[in-house]
Amino acid sequence: MSQENYFNKLKELPEQVRQFGGLIIITLIIILSFVILNNIFGEGDDLVKRMKVF
Repeated sequence: MSQENYFNKLKELPEQVRQFGGLIIITLIIILSFVILNNIFGEGDDLVKRMKVF
């Protein structure tokens, strides 16, 4: 099947199903971005120590 066929099938889905799919995709992108940022900047142990002082 070509890409046009896949896009036509997606367009034929009910609006609620498309919105729910978009919501799931956005949620996964947000979770993935937090995982990546956590790996880059670490757990933030120093920040936790500073917060406990106050």
